[in-house]
Amino acid sequence: MNFFDDDSLRLPVSTHIVFDIETGPAWHPGDSVEAAKAYCQPLGIDYDPASIGPHPGEFDPFSVKLGKLKDPEKREAKIKDARENHASLISLHEAKAIGGEQSSWESIIDNAALSPITGSVLAIGFSQHGSCTIVNAAADTDESTILKLWWRAFELARGESQKLIGWNIANFDIPFLVWRSAAMGVEIPRGVYRGKWLSDSFVDLMDRWGRMYDPWKGQQSGSVQAKRIARFLGCSRPADEIEGKDFWRHFLGSESERSIAIRYLENDVTEETIIAKRLGVI
Repeated sequence: MNFFDDDSLRLPVSTHIVFDIETGPAWHPGDSVEAAKAYCQPLGIDYDPASIGPHPGEFDPFSVKLGKLKDPEKREAKIKDARENHASLISLHEAKAIGGEQSSWESIIDNAALSPITGSVLAIGFSQHGSCTIVNAAADTDESTILKLWWRAFELARGESQKLIGWNIANFDIPFLVWRSAAMGVEIPRGVYRGKWLSDSFVDLMDRWGRMYDPWKGQQSGSVQAKRIARFLGCSRPADEIEGKDFWRHFLGSESERSIAIRYLENDVTEETIIAKRLGVI
């Protein structure tokens, strides 16, 4: 898959592997509140009713500060206004109580893919020898199988002194793969980490940016997006049909939606491969 007609921007024929993982909720269907509850609640992840704040309680007319008001009508009018304001607070709290739980679970679902506790590995894209391969592209494959294939690829690459390259893999991809493997009972090969650092088999392209000033965020940052770096390097990807946060919704959807998600992952892998080439990593 090529971003441009320029041969210099084609996927390089390299023995090193560029990879990217895509994740989604650990339950299915992913957007089901009931399925989310069944998975999350035993783990202690739940809606907290206290998050909407305390109930205003019953109205107490003696709590209204009347100051030096002597006129009975003005005093009564002020108490009436206070009573109506208090009733509005009660109505607002009741509305929050009704919508708060739904909103809370929607937030849990939306962020599930960001943690190995609530997320799972849906697919892994590989770029090697000038082509892109997606594990779990053609048909549903259970997560354990995907993880076993990944660690097999790691061991083969390590045995051949090949590098496994990606963007932000030290902070996301590898920890996610490790913890999901532990949760699924998939054996993790020795040597993934060297102390608290990744082994020399890995190259995190984002580390090459370091903690330099990030003009996109206006601050020092170590989490600059690959898309922005690719644009800076003159190798912007084609316009995506979806956003990354919606990958799992399309991947778990219809056949046509799944195809869109696969193209998105292919673009991710291709983009990172071109960045690796431009940086002289491959």
